[in-house]
Amino acid sequence: MNEKINVLIVDDHPLFRKGLKAELSSHANIIIAGEAGDAETTLKMVKEVKPEIIVLDINLPGKNGIEIAKEIKDFDKEIKIIFLTMYNEEDLFNAAFDAGASAYILKENAIEEALTAVTEVYNGGKYICSSMGNYLLGRQKKNAELALKNPGIKELSEKEREILKLIAQGKTSKEIGERLFISYKTVENHRTRICGKLGIKGSFPLLKFAIENKSHI
Repeated sequence: MNEKINVLIVDDHPLFRKGLKAELSSHANIIIAGEAGDAETTLKMVKEVKPEIIVLDINLPGKNGIEIAKEIKDFDKEIKIIFLTMYNEEDLFNAAFDAGASAYILKENAIEEALTAVTEVYNGGKYICSSMGNYLLGRQKKNAELALKNPGIKELSEKEREILKLIAQGKTSKEIGERLFISYKTVENHRTRICGKLGIKGSFPLLKFAIENKSHI
């Protein structure tokens, strides 16, 4: 790894940010592009410094890290997100990956694991702390079960999956179109194709399917 990696650190505790910054800065190829402790500053810095990787605490005051991650991905899907959390909870783990996580580590191990996580993510991989490996296995098992139950899920294009995820969030076709910068008619055409591939008839059954399987689409 010879390229320089721009990293943004987001955590509301200055001392923790200082320790994380010191650890990551010890690697010659990592540049700390900035620091933030809240949503407003984070979103502003994302646009200003254009980081490649964001180390993001889930438990921020006000708007949490999951919500911030979704806004970041709307701005630039290529930005990689490494989530930090104090809580070893499966629902939080799934929510993080639904929001586009590339890595997930507990704060108690963050100083030791952050460098490895950044390296793995930069090289196109994912990183999950060992204590949460069972959550990943559970997620993969449910993905496989869904594919077996409804093989059409494998036929969905990247855009169709993106729209299905937004449907799971309760977004209307108008809202999806505005978010993805496509017309209402284009969204409706995508919905029709999604229903065809999944063998679903009607808007409500599609919404029900999307909500029930939001962590596996």
